[in-house]
This record gives sequence, structure tokens and C-alpha cells, in this order.
Amino acid sequence: MNKAADPPRQRLKPEVRRESLLQAAASVFAERGYEAARIEQVADAAEVSPGLLYRHFAGKKELYSEVLQRADAELLEHMAAAAAPGQPSHSRLEHGVDAVLAFIEERPVLWQLLVRDVVDPEIKALRDATYAHAVSVVAVQLELDPEFQRQGFSDQEAERMAAVIVGATTAMADWWTNHSGTSRGEVLATIMSVMWLGFDRMRAGERYQVDLTRE
Repeated sequence: MNKAADPPRQRLKPEVRRESLLQAAASVFAERGYEAARIEQVADAAEVSPGLLYRHFAGKKELYSEVLQRADAELLEHMAAAAAPGQPSHSRLEHGVDAVLAFIEERPVLWQLLVRDVVDPEIKALRDATYAHAVSVVAVQLELDPEFQRQGFSDQEAERMAAVIVGATTAMADWWTNHSGTSRGEVLATIMSVMWLGFDRMRAGERYQVDLTRE
């Protein structure tokens, strides 16, 4: 008996093929990290040859860069849409933080890509840029608060506060990924309880005084 021939592989449009490669790359990079991942593994995940992958991307660095930028853009779109102007400041902060948590639930692969440690200096610079971008978006949201403006917070203060928000949310999200039995609402309530109660007092003019003269 003659062995049946394998069905011919479907030829995809270039943009469809590129999208499938990016999705496969996101999964491999999130699971293995940038340094450990290999182009051959991405090709296997996408069910193509490495040669075909190289027709779309010059190499691993270009592939990772595009996946990272897409993940960053998607996360920031979630945040910006949730924290739209016109809401009370506590609502903007709550909705913005919840948008990050929703992103983690819906796109866990992209979240792992955004937070996984890297060593390569060029890739680390890209990751640092995405983090700085998130801080700047949150700082702009803070500056929309009329009370923030009345208190005369400087741009640098806004950036420091935004860095606290982004850092605390990232740290709590990391904890959450290891405690899947905790609901998103519980995580959100903890973040808001810690951050908003403190920020609300700052908006009212209170400041913690540090004795800078002590040794």
C-alpha cells in the first residue's frame, strides 16, 4: 500500500504568518526568558522552519523587541482607557490599577514577558523604557487631579508617586501570580487600601517628615 501523502501546508498571507510568529515568540520568551529562548524553539512553536521565520525577522533580538513593544502598547491602552479624564481621582487610580490586573488575567503570557528578568544590556534598555513609559502615563493621570494641582505638586513629585504606584502594583501582581486562589477584587482592594489612603492624606497637604540630620 502506498503511504498517503501529507496534506500540503497552507500558505498564509504575510501579515497572518507574521502575527502567528509573534504569538509563538511571546509564549516562548515568557516561558524561557530572552536569554534561554532560541529561534528554533519559536519556529517549532509556530510550526514553521527557522528559515521561514528569518524571512520575517532578522533574528531573536528584533523578534523580542517587537513582541515587547506590542505587549507594552496593549497594557498602556488598557490603563489609559480605564483611567479616562472626568472621573474622581480615586476612581481613576482604582480603574487604572484594575486594568493592569485585568490585563494579567487576560494576557498572562504578555505580562510575563513584560516582567521577566533579562541580562542582555540592549534588551534590558528596552524593558527599562517600557517601565519608564508606564510611570509617565501614571504621572500624567495624577496631574489630572484638581487637588493635585491645588497642592502644587512638582513634576518630579508626580513622577516619584507614579513610580510608587507602578512598583507596588507590579510587586503585588507578582505575588498574585503565585496565589491564584486570591480574587482580583481582593488584590485590588489591598493595593488601593495601601496606596490611596496614603495619597489621600498627601492630597490634603500632609507630609511625612524625615530627619535628614540623623546618622
